[in-house]
Amino acid sequence: MSETAAQRTLASGSFNTEMEVKKSRFLGHAKHVENWSEAQTYIDEVKALHPKARHWCYAACFGVNPVSARCSDDGEPTGTAGQPILNAINGEELSDVVCVVVRYSGGIKLGAGGLIRTYGAAARLVLREAPVDILIPKSTFRVKISDAGYVGSIYDCVSKVSGGVTSGDEYGADGSLSVSITCDLEEFDRLQGGLRDATRGSIEFLEEEE
Repeated sequence: MSETAAQRTLASGSFNTEMEVKKSRFLGHAKHVENWSEAQTYIDEVKALHPKARHWCYAACFGVNPVSARCSDDGEPTGTAGQPILNAINGEELSDVVCVVVRYSGGIKLGAGGLIRTYGAAARLVLREAPVDILIPKSTFRVKISDAGYVGSIYDCVSKVSGGVTSGDEYGADGSLSVSITCDLEEFDRLQGGLRDATRGSIEFLEEEE
């Protein structure tokens, strides 16, 4: 299992900064998120705030076990925007964060190296100026139980561990249940073992969809 040290993330709220390089304006926007759906909503909100911008490049990183990350150059040369933003998030040792860097082009080319440096710098600027919170690492996994007689046991096990919650419950016509389970990372092994015991090994552990 991964190390259970507390995570750093951004405090609640949305944070923004601005810098200018060779007449191009780079606006950094960042926010705490817990999943890709929340990150996508925020990215769309930032785009709506800057409809006349040239590029809306972003990176998002969330979770512990497993870690999930996405990034986009949004039309900039490959690897010059999204990855530097993601590197900034990782460099600040943050998780559960989305960072969008909006560019208003000033007409002067920066070159690949200049773009990499500037997008990374713009991301670091907003991430370093935003207040940081400490959160307890979480783990999310998905399970399926085909025997309807064990459905209640699933919820009972989850309720007994720290941070245990369920989501995305899907019931089959045969009474089977597929559900996503989140718990504190330190409870991961104990919970999975408890689920196996409670269902006499009939539970299936599925890959969690993003």
